[in-house]
Amino acid sequence: MTSITGWIFVGAGLLPGAAFAGQVPVADQRETSLEELMNIEVTSASKKDQRLADTAASVFVITREMIRRSGLTSLPELLRLAPGVEVARTDGALWSIGIRGFSNPFGNKLLVLIDGRSVYNDTVSGVYWLAQDMPVDQIERIEVVRGPVAAIWGANAVNGVINIITRSPHDTAGGTVVVGAGGDMQGYGDASYSGRLGSKGDYRIFGGYRIHDALPSAFGNSEGNWIHRTGGFRLQWELSDSDSLAVEAQGFTGNSRNVLDFYSPYRYTPGALERIPMFYSGGSVVGEWRHTYSERSSLLVRAYYDRYDETEVDVNKGLDVVDVEMEHHWVLSPRQELVWGAGYRRSAHSPVEGLPLTFDPIQTNLFSIFGEDQISLIPEKLYFIAGTAIQHNSFTGVEIQPTGRLLWRMTPRHSLWTAVSRAVRTPSVLERGGVNTFLDYDIHMGQVFPLVAHGNPNLQSETLIGYEMGERSEWTKRLSLDWSAFYNLYQRLSTIYTTNLYIDPRGFVVMPTVYANQGSARTYGADASVNFTATRRWKLSASYSWLKMVPGAYTYPLSLTQIWGPTDPQHQSQFHSYLDLSRTVELDTAAYYTASIPALSIPAYWRADVRLGWRPTRSLEFSLAGQNLLRPEHSEFLYDVLGRRVPVPRGIAGNVTWSFGR
Repeated sequence: MTSITGWIFVGAGLLPGAAFAGQVPVADQRETSLEELMNIEVTSASKKDQRLADTAASVFVITREMIRRSGLTSLPELLRLAPGVEVARTDGALWSIGIRGFSNPFGNKLLVLIDGRSVYNDTVSGVYWLAQDMPVDQIERIEVVRGPVAAIWGANAVNGVINIITRSPHDTAGGTVVVGAGGDMQGYGDASYSGRLGSKGDYRIFGGYRIHDALPSAFGNSEGNWIHRTGGFRLQWELSDSDSLAVEAQGFTGNSRNVLDFYSPYRYTPGALERIPMFYSGGSVVGEWRHTYSERSSLLVRAYYDRYDETEVDVNKGLDVVDVEMEHHWVLSPRQELVWGAGYRRSAHSPVEGLPLTFDPIQTNLFSIFGEDQISLIPEKLYFIAGTAIQHNSFTGVEIQPTGRLLWRMTPRHSLWTAVSRAVRTPSVLERGGVNTFLDYDIHMGQVFPLVAHGNPNLQSETLIGYEMGERSEWTKRLSLDWSAFYNLYQRLSTIYTTNLYIDPRGFVVMPTVYANQGSARTYGADASVNFTATRRWKLSASYSWLKMVPGAYTYPLSLTQIWGPTDPQHQSQFHSYLDLSRTVELDTAAYYTASIPALSIPAYWRADVRLGWRPTRSLEFSLAGQNLLRPEHSEFLYDVLGRRVPVPRGIAGNVTWSFGR
């Protein structure tokens, strides 16, 4: 009965919009048109403003309107909207997120930025998604680049880049208050206010709290409850016709119970797991200065300080990051355009002693220069883009990451591109010099192995050689198509191998292991997305992604990818319908399909979401969304080393948004 009801809701979103002809929606409610979508300016593909239609890379933009009409309330969940992004809920506070393979809760081959500031944590190589939680109404857009873009972003931009761009104070005059509950939230509240700062400046202050609900568990307890608090401000000045300055500061604190207790005897036996609390806090201060020399030359200087602290039982982790970078955009001639820059990044890691993690205090330094030159071989038709990033880091020395790209604009509405690139993932502090005590589980043998993984000071960077091609076409003013295909070769993948066994004081056989560059793999696949405007009031979009991974030879590594198989679904698809029922009422539906992950014993599943929005006035909006309507629950990823999975349940979420002072 539930599945039938869910499909009825999906079908409602497919009703033709002709019945509502003549009713014009409120301007700020309508979905971005196809022409506007192709003309959206993105920066993540080349560190310069360029139309989406002119990028020689696989780029997808999650717009502010898509975010609002999705009914999703957390940043990791919003990434489901982008084709080719693998998003899987692990428990109440963790997600496994990847692009084009190698998904895991840290996503170590994926560079994540917030307004150009890297939030990649090189303690463990990856992103702490719970620390990046933010009010989604503060996001202007999310630019997702699938494929390597290391030539401009440097190390760790191996499989892609996700750049979250927040709203400017100049564009958000007045205040906004959002209050909601349901779905994966027990409750949340966010508030912001923007105004003028003298005659040349603007400001925005913001704050909020979010209480994420723990997921129900079949093992006798709840998994991963999570409380997050955040606040900050942004100041922005147009100092002159040539200069602008922005300063932003934000801080956060939170706590969760999503970390396993490595002391617990339950770690070695089936049953309910003992949980331990984890506390985290941090913040950042960012300064950005832009100077325009002329219409052909501009300079950007950005500097920031970032702090992150985490405590769990007797283990304390701390990371201080200082980053300074410069970018220069220079139009050398009508047929040549250059973007180049340099930067320095210092990461200071506090010492960690205890279980499960131990490493000495260490400071790493990264020096980098990059350049990307775009040459018009045939004016306004054929472009060649060549670039490279040259970096020196404290662990592996000099790394060179070049790219070569061709863009052919066959017509103003039709472009074809191809690229070949090299990218690297540098080792984490843990992989080079730490000691990590954890468990591994062989789901085929049904055995648990206590592991002590020792860092390897000789570990080298993982490497990727990637080949890509794609096409963007606006067939009519109502229909557009974007597709890309890729073939990736990975070498020197970080794995672990076993040394001499020993018996610990509790009588368990322990496997000492060492990190080594023993893995290899190749992946290939394709992504495609289509947008269709059926009527002025009804818009549709759909996408499909295919991924195939073939692990290479290895010498007894115990990594998920090498011993169990790929941790990503081979097929993914999604469908979205945006329908304006009237000037004030919206009906939005979404259907997602995710194929099985045999290596983790995760079955395939369908997901359907429905949102009903009502805006009685321009300043007040009510939203009610049903999520995961087709089934009472489903699993998306492996939860723990004992091979167990936490079900993601069906949910209903609602919120109220009030805007004032505009």
